[in-house]
Amino acid sequence: MAPQQLQNIIAKIKQLPEVWRQDKELVRLSHPKLGIDWNAQMPNQSDAYSILATKSQMWLNPAEPFELNERSLSDMLNIILPEVEKVFDVKLLTEPKFEILPQDRYLARINELQRETNALFGYGTLCQSPPTMYHFPSHGKVLMPAKYLVRAPKGSSRDITSADFDVIELEWDQPFFEEVLCEELSHVIFRQLRGE
Repeated sequence: MAPQQLQNIIAKIKQLPEVWRQDKELVRLSHPKLGIDWNAQMPNQSDAYSILATKSQMWLNPAEPFELNERSLSDMLNIILPEVEKVFDVKLLTEPKFEILPQDRYLARINELQRETNALFGYGTLCQSPPTMYHFPSHGKVLMPAKYLVRAPKGSSRDITSADFDVIELEWDQPFFEEVLCEELSHVIFRQLRGE
């Protein structure tokens, strides 16, 4: 990589205070009464916990509940996909197949496709807990749970890597669903740009 290219990349990477400056404005738009230090250059532990607690409450009581089904997904894709394509300045050549799955099939289906992918490459692992959504470039699929799935540690352990957990089903919040869908569509386009 040429030194100028490296400098261009470094110039585009935001430093944490700049990221926080932009993020806190988005947080303030959603929750103007949130009790954090809006003037701080970086959030402290208390601010971070307040933001996470508020986000958790939004998941438990979504302001805009969203029922995910074939129709609602199609409507959402018609709105969001052109926006994601605009960001990347590229058209999606092949739209992936979307599978909406109930909780009892979601992780099993991910691991079913993962086994096939692992066999192709000769290595790989399986998911131990359900991700929010999952893109399989090898299969041209995006898997998504019909409801938002949250991993909740059992007992006194709060370690998110613990193998001892329950999966809780929550209603999708529409803005959160849109955020996750945008991320997955970005993965699809990124993989397309890499020729995968």
